[in-house]
Amino acid sequence: MDRNKIPEFVKVIYRESYYVYNRVKGKILKLIVYISPELHARYEMNREKQVLRRPVNLKTPLYFHEKRLWLKYFVYNQSSLISKCYNKYEVREYIKSKGLEHILNELYYVWDSIDEIKWDELPDECVIKVANGCQGHVFKRKNQEFNIDKAKKILKQNIRRSKYIFEISGNLFCYGTKQKIICERMLHSNIGKNFPEDFKFHCFNGEPKYLEYISDRKGNKVQSCFVDMDLNDCHELEGESAPGTIDVPPLFHEMQEVSRILSKDFPYVRVDLYVEDEQVIFGELTFTPYQHETERSQDVLGELLNIDYLIQRKNRHS
Repeated sequence: MDRNKIPEFVKVIYRESYYVYNRVKGKILKLIVYISPELHARYEMNREKQVLRRPVNLKTPLYFHEKRLWLKYFVYNQSSLISKCYNKYEVREYIKSKGLEHILNELYYVWDSIDEIKWDELPDECVIKVANGCQGHVFKRKNQEFNIDKAKKILKQNIRRSKYIFEISGNLFCYGTKQKIICERMLHSNIGKNFPEDFKFHCFNGEPKYLEYISDRKGNKVQSCFVDMDLNDCHELEGESAPGTIDVPPLFHEMQEVSRILSKDFPYVRVDLYVEDEQVIFGELTFTPYQHETERSQDVLGELLNIDYLIQRKNRHS
């Protein structure tokens, strides 16, 4: 059926029903997180369509996904620091506390709600983000028509989605800080693409071990490669990465050092960075990134992630 022929009131009823369904689903899954984390973990791996070597085992986590899930349920969801560092606005204070204020992107505005945005005062180019949101950024580009109504719709959808999506995924730390909307300087691609190139450093116990390099984005599809710190091809560790490697990127060693500093406080985190005008620019800290597991990644990355001391500490206090 042609969507344009569907009456508007039918679309509204569908959207509201879908929203209510997911809010209820989120509340149920949030309860399951508290009652039976392992049950939720198995649901989450099934939702992500992961092909695993065994059903999730949180009692004796061995593989990468099991250790990441264990961290989420038993450490990250209880951490105010994780909540702060997930928030795209509050993380700026953490970056400053590490002596890295110079890598922060320029911040134009901070608002508590969409109604506070003065649309006619925005710069020619900028990015508007929901601080505790997921995807759904608004891009205002120079010399391109900017639809304010569409921008408002994107932000409203992002805020509404954030009210249930993290309950569904079990990432409850995302609710630990006050929601904000921020407006930052637009970053540009160094190779003429629509979006800047991403340098995503996977850090284990304070040390960057792998780089996920995203060179192009088209909707939900990305062109990426996965390499070690010597830039050797390691695509077998990320099921959605293409074979291949990259040349040494500008400021690579500085990015590595920044990643070490920012990951020191966490057993596992992905440090997302950009490079523009010969300057490293901070993107975000991602604590539970989607990882398309392979048999090899479950083993290799699982061995890298040491959480034995955390498990022992939890068992002593149980």
